[in-house]
Amino acid sequence: MWAAGDIGSPITNPANAESLRYGGIIEGLSHMGQEITLTNGRVDQTNYHQHPVLRMRQVPVIEIFWRKSEFAPSGIGEPTLPPILPAVANDVFAATGKRIRTLPLARSKFSWA
Repeated sequence: MWAAGDIGSPITNPANAESLRYGGIIEGLSHMGQEITLTNGRVDQTNYHQHPVLRMRQVPVIEIFWRKSEFAPSGIGEPTLPPILPAVANDVFAATGKRIRTLPLARSKFSWA
């Protein structure tokens, strides 16, 4: 997986910025396998133990690219999460010809290896 972003300048702590980027990507990928269910209008899941995050063995290789600009620094980790879900869905379509139109992945007969 490859992620690029214009986050402004300067990046005062590159290692922390990279970790935030990785975390946003991994969280986004994890959301693809999670489901929130309701019973009588109440959420069935009570805490994070019912929403597992990908294990390290499931995480793809992630490459980060920074585009430094003259703009003031902005979000680092948060902007990586929203585009992950449609990007992966488009990749699955490109590879298999099958569209993912609902989540979690198991509803479309896909799972993480």
